[in-house]
Amino acid sequence: MLVKLLGFIDLAAVIAVLLSPILPTRVLLALGIFIILKGLTFGITRSVMNILDIVCGLLIILMAFKVTSLTIIILVTLFLLQKAFFSIIS
Repeated sequence: MLVKLLGFIDLAAVIAVLLSPILPTRVLLALGIFIILKGLTFGITRSVMNILDIVCGLLIILMAFKVTSLTIIILVTLFLLQKAFFSIIS
């Protein structure tokens, strides 16, 4: 159940990344911090996926301040989308 909940949160992050140009800075900051905390919480296992969660959270925070490129937005979106997909179907 927790895995599915985290999958839906990743899906919300994908939507936020796609809407980052029009979303308020506070929403992106909160989401970025949450993704970072999720990566740190489950980072005890030192999994590559958790490290990438932390990196994605940092990139989402950069998106809040419009300091990013289209390539980074696409990479973050694809990573979080595949994580959300596999979490929801498991």
